[in-house]
This record gives sequence, structure tokens and C-alpha cells, in this order.
Amino acid sequence: MLEQLGRRPRRAWRGRTRYRYLAVTAALLAQLAILVAPALANPGVPSSVFDRNSVDWDFVYNRTSSQFAADFAQRTSQGMMIVDVEVNDFSDRLGKADDHPNYYSAVWQRDVDGRAWQEWRDMTRSQFTQKHQQALVDNQRLVDFEAYTCDSDNGKECYAGVWVENREHLSTSFGALMYDRSESDVQVFIENNRAIGMMPIDLEEYNVPGCSRCFAVIIAQNVEHLDWRAHWSLSSADFAAKFNQYRDAGFRMLAVTSHARYDCPPLIGCTFGENQAWSVYAGIWVENRNGRGWAEYRNMSTDFEQKRRDFIAAGYRPIAFEEYKVFDKKVCEDIPLSDINFCGNRYVMRYAMIWRQNT
Repeated sequence: MLEQLGRRPRRAWRGRTRYRYLAVTAALLAQLAILVAPALANPGVPSSVFDRNSVDWDFVYNRTSSQFAADFAQRTSQGMMIVDVEVNDFSDRLGKADDHPNYYSAVWQRDVDGRAWQEWRDMTRSQFTQKHQQALVDNQRLVDFEAYTCDSDNGKECYAGVWVENREHLSTSFGALMYDRSESDVQVFIENNRAIGMMPIDLEEYNVPGCSRCFAVIIAQNVEHLDWRAHWSLSSADFAAKFNQYRDAGFRMLAVTSHARYDCPPLIGCTFGENQAWSVYAGIWVENRNGRGWAEYRNMSTDFEQKRRDFIAAGYRPIAFEEYKVFDKKVCEDIPLSDINFCGNRYVMRYAMIWRQNT
């Protein structure tokens, strides 16, 4: 478990084929004309802190553990805080670790009101549970969650999280998080919490050893009464349709994620190459009450760096980042019988990012 403490609590211890989607203000359309086409997680609330009209920001991606630690030390000393953390393993087979290390990415913004926060990574399940419970004692709420295969720990499941000081009392119990659960469990959880005035701020699908198709969701009290929508298990076409529908209705994206699913027969595995692998997408949309510009691109590859430069030049900042695997062929490769629980598909890495007008 690697400790990454930001500002300490005041009590106790002080301390994707390319898809292009944009929703921008009319004033910026001329600047972004080259990017416009028909049209990950972020704390979201309170908007006065996490959706400011303008704020200092930074972004790092694909750092090794030591590089990420150095970045962390530098940026925390400058009064920055993490609002989205991303961890990816680059193993050749989903669900199986190899010699490649994990890589770490983060979206940073200025800690505008000096609130306590912390980020921990490479935790076991029990370590994550302990850390989360202690954070609640210290009046901090979870705003980002990651589950992944941890290569440095013999391929076991690992967890990462970001907690921020809960000054607004937006969540007060372990019930603000559900993880390592089924799709149907998460659906019931989200709808039950909608009924009592809560909203999702992070939604994840993942597979780790012992949990082949897991879901997680973080919720917070919807004190601003924002309208919102959340969908998961969407095909690329379904995601595009939802995107267009909600963009036109005045929503913006708060989170986006993609996950590669695969299905091998339990007895013969993928030996005969009959089973397909496919990608699914999930997203959280919230009411864009102040009408500021925003943008979301997914399935970016070599164009990612250019997109980043274009949006920076146009006065936008990233608020969420996702890196994920997309299979480059539809059928499973032949694999040894001993590996029948894992499809050995080749994959390519893709990027998704949500931007917010920062001017």
C-alpha cells in the first residue's frame, strides 16, 4: 500500500475508431471549428469547489509508481489536489498479470479552499476498507475509486481511492460506496438512492481476480438538486445516442468509462476461437446549469496529444481521464487449457477525456 497524503485533516493527525463529441458555448465555436463533430470521474459537487468557472489545473499520465510519487510531492507542495486518479496495468491478457508495471495518471486542480484530502493506491481489499472507514472518522468522503490487477503483488486485486474533506456533509456512511457487486445490485442501489436525494459521481466496471464482472458506484447528496442520468453496459452506438440526447437536453458529462468484456466457455475456454470480446461504455450526465462549455472525446489513440493541445489553447481544462483496452480482433486467441478462465485477446489502448471551459 502506498500512502499519498495531500492536505491533512484538521483533527486527529493534522494534517476509441475515433468518436468525437463536443458541447461548447457559441462564443467558442469559431475557435473550435476544426474539432466540432455532430454531436471519467470527478467529485462534481459542490460546484463552487469542483466546477469553478476558472481554476488552476494539471494533468499527468502513464507514470510509473516512482514517477507518480515524485509528481505527487511536487504538486501537493504547490497547493494542488487530485480530483481523478487512473491506474492501468498493461498486461497482455485481461485478468492475468505479467512483467509490466502498473501505470498511474491523475487530473489535478487547485485546492481552492484548503480542504483536507488524501489519495491511496495499491491497496488490498482489507486495506482499502480500513482506509475508507478511517476517512469517514476523519470526516472525509470518497470521490474516486479504482480497482485493478496489481502486478507488483503477484496479480492480486488492488484498489485506489481519493478522499476529500466532507465540509458540506454530502455523505456520512459506508453506504456512499458500493463496490465488488453485480450489475443488478448497483442498479438497485442507484435507484434507491435517487429516491432519497442522492446522485452518483463515479461509476466503474472492472474485473479483478475472483471478480470477473464487478461494478462500483460512489454517491453523494445532491444538495444542489441537479438533474442527472447514469447509464452503463452501453454499446458504442448506444452511448453515442445517449450522449446526443442528453447534450441536446442541456446536460454535461461528469464521468465516462469503458470496459472490455469477454466470455470464455468454462470447460473448453477460448480454444476454438468461437467467443467474441467487446467493449461497453458507461457515463454520468448532470445538468449543465451554468451553461459553460464542455467536451468529451473517447476512443482516442495517437490523436490524444493533439486533442489536449487544442483544448488547452481553447481555454478548456480536463476534469476526468480514462485509459482502457479495446480489442483489435473479435475472437479469442488459442490459449493453454490451464488458462481457460481468461480470454487472451490482443488489445490496443485508448483514451477518453472530459473537458470543461476554464475561462
